[in-house]
This record gives sequence, structure tokens and C-alpha cells, in this order.
Amino acid sequence: MRKSLSLLVSLLGLFDSLYLLWVYTSPFRPLACLGSGCDAVRASAYSKLGGLPLPLYGAAAYSALALLVFADALAPPAVARRINQAVAAISGAGFLFSIYLTYLEAFVIHAWCLWCIVSTLAISYLFALALVDLSRPVPAGERGSVFARVTRQLEVGLLALAMGIPAFYFLSRQRELPPVQPPSAQTLRERLVRPDSHVTGNPQAEVTVVEFGDFECPACGQEEQVVEEVRARYGTQIRFVFRQFPLLRLHPWAEKAAEASECAAEQGKFWETVRKLYTWQDDLREGALKQYAAQMGLDKNLFAQCLEKGSRAERVHRDWQDGVALGVRATPTFFIGSKMFSGFLTVEQFTQALDQELSGRGLTSGKPAKPPGSAPASP
Repeated sequence: MRKSLSLLVSLLGLFDSLYLLWVYTSPFRPLACLGSGCDAVRASAYSKLGGLPLPLYGAAAYSALALLVFADALAPPAVARRINQAVAAISGAGFLFSIYLTYLEAFVIHAWCLWCIVSTLAISYLFALALVDLSRPVPAGERGSVFARVTRQLEVGLLALAMGIPAFYFLSRQRELPPVQPPSAQTLRERLVRPDSHVTGNPQAEVTVVEFGDFECPACGQEEQVVEEVRARYGTQIRFVFRQFPLLRLHPWAEKAAEASECAAEQGKFWETVRKLYTWQDDLREGALKQYAAQMGLDKNLFAQCLEKGSRAERVHRDWQDGVALGVRATPTFFIGSKMFSGFLTVEQFTQALDQELSGRGLTSGKPAKPPGSAPASP
């Protein structure tokens, strides 16, 4: 029974890792996050090890565990003992590494990925079963015939396959954005910044930074702190533009939150709303949005009317369409000049990209402080 459970859990971990690997290597496919912080984890600097996506290592480990557990059915007792030791070693190493990844999610990335949690539970359970197998091995006389053991494991494998195929089909039916095509100069000129786009900083600056963001995206919430530091550091050397890009299938409240920010813009408080929504992105339900509006001193009746009628939905959708045309497939995505950067950027990565853009235009990158008394400008 323990071996059947070990095989089933190994195959569950393998499915989890293969799905994540499929998504990680297909950036235009949305990740089914179920409201958790999968996109923040995927966008973090810890999503790769040695230049390779972490799910690749998970897939290799779970494949090895599944093969070892199946091989146990064919092995004599002496060899089975060594197989159990190998299973314990691999699952033990995976358990320790999963503890490290859990620490990163809790205290560094500040986001939880449901798929990572499933993998952590799977490898922990496999490690526990392996320790039980080593401490209380099944007596040779109770192992049954090779035929019976192999038949049982094949039944488990077929059951996992019968469940895995429809599950993968369901997950793969998440809305797929069109493949990325490099935007033409005309597309950049016409669709990167609209005349009515929200701008802060120096409107006449030669370097423009454009963010396509999603208010429910944990990675965007983290990036907001970086953006504020970069804007303060570079002052009048840049202008900063925000565009809406709600990931509708992944974040059910993101679209309405984007509309709320546009409703607030009608009352001259777009940038204050951006900061508010990123700060309280754990609750972006319509009732909460109205509470935030009241806290910011907006006219509650005008705001509620705008939000309930969907008056700004078309504006949000236009931003989203512009993003798709420009090759945006995930959030946050930044354009620094005409160069696109997808995913979370550290302060160092952001400043390096900005310094290169400034140098390419023959400008110094002295990163002056923001002039006293300067205020965000919004159309």
C-alpha cells in the first residue's frame, strides 16, 4: 500500500512540475493561479537556478522517484533496500530545498504559489513514506509476487494518467494570448503612449518609462516600491506612464480595480489610487474599492456611479489591446525607451536599463534627486 501511495504522489508531483515547466517555457500562456501569487513567484529572481527554470529540476526529481518506486516492484529484498535508500535521499534533498523555497515565498517574495505548495506537500509526504519504509521494511514473505506488485503499480499509473490528461486539458484551455511579435516602430509610436495616458514626472523628458500593470498582480505590488524609488532617484530625467493590463482569467478583480483607478482619474487622483490599490491589493472587491475612494476624499456618489455603470471599461480595454499589440503577455511589463522588460525588476536592474537608455541618447545618468515641490502630472 505504501508503495502505491508513493507512486501516486510521485506522479502528482511530476504533473505539477510538468505543468509549471510548460507554462514557464511558454511565456504567452497564462498560469492558472487560482488567486494565489504564482505570477509573483514566477517573475521573481528565484524562479531559475543555474539559468534553468526550477520546475525542470522538480520534473527530474519526481521522474526519478516514480521510476525508483516502480523498480522496487521488480527488485528482490536486498535491492529493494537500496532503492528505498535512494528514494529517501532524493526526497530528503527535495524536502530541504522546498523548505528553503517556502521561506523565500514567505519572507522574501511575499507571495504564495499554489502549485509550489502542492509540490512541497508532495515531496514532504514522499520523504515521510521513505523514512517509514527504511525503519519498517515489509518482510520478504509479505511483499507478494512480482506479478502482483507490478500489476498494482501499473493500475496506479493508469489511474494517474486517466486523471492527469483531462486535468492538463482543462488547464491548457486557459485563454492564450496571441504569440509575441516584435512591435514595429509605427506600433510603438501609435500605441505605447496615448495622448490621454497617465503621466507623472517630467512631461518633456527624453526618456519615457511605460508600465503595463495589473492591480491584483503580487509582482506588480512589489514592483511599485521599486518604481517609486527609481522615480525619486531620476527626478526630471524621465517621465513615467502607467497603462492598464488586467489579466482577466488569473485575477478576477483586476479589471474592476483598473476601472476604479480610471474613475478616480476623473477626480484628479489617479496616482494616489494606484498606490492605494497596490497597497491593499488583497481586497479589490467592489465594496472595498468604494471604501478606498472614500478614504482618499473622492466624491463617493460620482465614483460609485462611474464604477457601477462601467463608464471606464472601454478605456481599460483599449490599454489592454495596446499592450497585446506591443507584445505584453505578463505583468509587470516595462518599456524603457523602446526596449521591453517583462517581469519583476530590482532597483539595480531598473537603474542599469535606465542608465543605458540615457547614455544611448548622449545624456548623463547622474540620477539627481527629485526637485522639491514637484508634483505628479496627470492628464
